[in-house]
Amino acid sequence: HTLGDSAAFNREVFQALEQKNLDVETKLVILRSYIQEMFNDSANFPRIGQLFDVLIDQHPHEHDIHDLYSRYFIVTKDYSKAAEQTERALDLDPADSEGWEMLTSLYLQVDRLDDARKAIKRSLRYYPDNSRQYLVLGSIYDQEGQRDKAAAEYRHALSLTDSTDVSQLSRIYGAMGDNLYAREQADSAFVYYQKSLLYDPDNTLALNNCAYYLACEGRDLDRALEMIEKAVGAEPENATSMDTYAWVLFKRKDYAKAREIIDRTLSLTDERSEEILEHAGDIYFMDGDPDGALRFWKEALELAPDNQLLAKKVKHKTYFFK
Repeated sequence: HTLGDSAAFNREVFQALEQKNLDVETKLVILRSYIQEMFNDSANFPRIGQLFDVLIDQHPHEHDIHDLYSRYFIVTKDYSKAAEQTERALDLDPADSEGWEMLTSLYLQVDRLDDARKAIKRSLRYYPDNSRQYLVLGSIYDQEGQRDKAAAEYRHALSLTDSTDVSQLSRIYGAMGDNLYAREQADSAFVYYQKSLLYDPDNTLALNNCAYYLACEGRDLDRALEMIEKAVGAEPENATSMDTYAWVLFKRKDYAKAREIIDRTLSLTDERSEEILEHAGDIYFMDGDPDGALRFWKEALELAPDNQLLAKKVKHKTYFFK
């Protein structure tokens, strides 16, 4: 569009949406095509918002308008506003199972664990057999360190999962493996990871976590390498898998390669976590760069001042085996 065309186009769309006698379906079709047309320029976002306001003002009780508004906010990465619109859509039609899962996931995106938990519990009134929601509920309890509650939710999810739903079974067994490892039951955890990968050999999360914990335990490092190479092959931009890859290489004493991979990990993520930075320090130290190591350890210690092992490394400027 030239500028004049664009202004005329806007006017036409506004006029169409303001018509009282036009049905909601048609208005949504117009709005969808308008969003597609205007989306590439963020300067248009306020206009898109105005159009939604016009529609909601006319049809406050239309589930599909709030649902579309929510999806628009998801694409613009405004997850809080997306959650707000999904809540409204669900108030109007609580029988929307996909909507409940979306709401849960939106709250998790913005770290509102309590709201996510409440959304799951509300959704289970309508869909008491939704195994996916029980799995997410378990993972919320795990994040909060409530391991027993988490394990109970995973068992419940398992009991509701059809034996043909191999990807869901794989996810549940993987989560059970994580839960058992966090409870310091490493042997049992590896049994569950094995079950998880039996159902879905391409489950990258299970591949990553199993490889990482094998490396932490210094066990079966050939298998750990095989697993993490598969995960990294599937998701080469995933910083978590890259960090695991570097750590497995470190444990295999392949320090030069480990350093190359940890450098790539750091380039993939803006969020320099304490764990990745400590790994980088350990790898640099063993690769013969104690000054580089100290820089990473100091940066990690700023993020985790209570980490005594890190403090010891910084104080003595050397690597310590746990």
